[in-house]
Amino acid sequence: MAKKKILVIAEGPADKTFIKKLFELYLGAEVYVVCFRTNIYQLYDSYESYRQPYENLDLQNVLLETMGHRLNSNDKKNLQDSGYSETILIFDFDPHDPKYSEEKILKLINHFSDSSDYGRLFINYPMLESFMHINKQCYEKGEKDPAFPSRTFEMKSLSHYKQDVGSEGFRFSIKPPANQADSLLKELRHKVSVVINQHLEKVAQVTEVELNEAISQETLYQLLERQCKNISNHQPAIGFVVNTSCLIIADLYPTIFEHSLENHCLGEEEFKKNK
Repeated sequence: MAKKKILVIAEGPADKTFIKKLFELYLGAEVYVVCFRTNIYQLYDSYESYRQPYENLDLQNVLLETMGHRLNSNDKKNLQDSGYSETILIFDFDPHDPKYSEEKILKLINHFSDSSDYGRLFINYPMLESFMHINKQCYEKGEKDPAFPSRTFEMKSLSHYKQDVGSEGFRFSIKPPANQADSLLKELRHKVSVVINQHLEKVAQVTEVELNEAISQETLYQLLERQCKNISNHQPAIGFVVNTSCLIIADLYPTIFEHSLENHCLGEEEFKKNK
């Protein structure tokens, strides 16, 4: 079975490294990551500059025409390419940005709702590093972090959020699969799957849906609405720490994800069949 060919639009180099590691770990699709090199509100401005319904616009063309000067030659080549089976966008919530607007970000997630059509938007709260905001001892043991369900972030502390994760969370690092023994890869996949599942459960908890509904577009929209309301209505402004970009694995490769979560190893042929 041929691998999927996926285009990922991400904010910057850290996001690119993260998504490549994820797909590498699960031996997933051919993934081509384009670094947008700015935030989600610039994406909004780029789309609005056309003064047309978003449905009339093509994401790859919009990025080439409005942001081409920011892209390196390889990113431009990837945007000019075709034949992608899925398009995924990964951005930070960035509620502290001067251009932040609930209306803007809800409009974007409403449009980018289908990875096989216009693309699907995954937002990280408050930023990419939320994936690692799991107690490092729990991660190493492949166990749930009991404090994670109630973990929040404060707007006033976002300037040092990355440093906080660096001291409180775990480090996501893998060697190329070819250089690791199968048993080590299996163990690492299990640990990472436990982390992904905690983010999945957090989405379900915050939106009050069943776990099997947590990756639906309706749920991710509800999650964003809830986060925006928290930012607007609480003093100090707070939000829930949760990473949705990692849910791509559970969404695209549910069988592999479930087996890794249970620490079961698929046979080689079955593994290939489920990629």
